[in-house]
Amino acid sequence: MTVENPDSIDQITVNNEKSVYTLDMVETRPFTDSEAQREQIAEKINLYLEVIQTGQLYEQFPDIRGKELRVRLVCTDEPADDRLVQLLTAGTGLFAKHGVDFAVEVIPREFVEN
Repeated sequence: MTVENPDSIDQITVNNEKSVYTLDMVETRPFTDSEAQREQIAEKINLYLEVIQTGQLYEQFPDIRGKELRVRLVCTDEPADDRLVQLLTAGTGLFAKHGVDFAVEVIPREFVEN
């Protein structure tokens, strides 16, 4: 799954101690100044916020309840477009209101699933 699919969580990872769960959004395409790409990322952010706010995440994955929760955008390029950076900054603030850290993690292309 990738950000191109706005209806699902791309990936959930957990640390070895099972105390931190991370919801990953995966973007395998290079960042462009494409409005369509920004809209897809915005839709994905909104989906993740919705499943957290409504409790749907904890209904589907009860082991996550009471654990530290993080969200990250896993990508192969550093976001540089000003409008994309503004979107990600706004997302950081929205997740923070729910006690969730949001980060962008740039990973070499060969390590990101297609």
